[in-house]
Amino acid sequence: MGKDAQEAAERTAFLRARIAELGLADEAARDRFAAALTIAPFAKGWQFVSQGGTSTQIGILLSGLVKFCAAAKNGGQLITAFACEGAVIADYTAIVRRSAATVTIEALEPGWIATIDAVALDALGKTDPAIDQAQRRVIESEFAKIAQRAHDLIGQTPEDAYQRFFAENPALVNRIMRKDLAAYFGISAVSLSRMSARVLKKKRKTPQ
Repeated sequence: MGKDAQEAAERTAFLRARIAELGLADEAARDRFAAALTIAPFAKGWQFVSQGGTSTQIGILLSGLVKFCAAAKNGGQLITAFACEGAVIADYTAIVRRSAATVTIEALEPGWIATIDAVALDALGKTDPAIDQAQRRVIESEFAKIAQRAHDLIGQTPEDAYQRFFAENPALVNRIMRKDLAAYFGISAVSLSRMSARVLKKKRKTPQ
């Protein structure tokens, strides 16, 4: 088997495992869902969704890293989330409301994605209750994440949010640029550097 064929087989295996994790226990349902997906590569800087544009696609990241961002009132950028391989990505707020996209989902790394149109997924769900239930669970999970993010912005200091983020996402530590991390925590790059130094200093003082 050549390198390209091996990588394609690995992507397919990863996708099928992820589909099973979404709650599709029935193999036939997994087959129907997988057959409806389109697998394609993307480059760094590619936009899966663009704020203000049409938002009907749902994707499963097979590799790569993306950020969810929106234009801030001061002309800057507010980053609300990051997602890497295995994540289901979409602007669910826009899809559910049938409105223009509320965020931009932009690739920070090249990678691969499996996509399906929300209308096609709804049609598939109407003929397959297992797929419909899996879709509902994903939507509920995504809105719970949005609510948690809003709560964190109100109830946590940037330093608390910083420590929680890296405790929950250790694999992303070396994959996100500092300017994007600063935008995520709502602080400047200089403040992020100072905060990182404080956190590191506290860790060194903490008995192991």
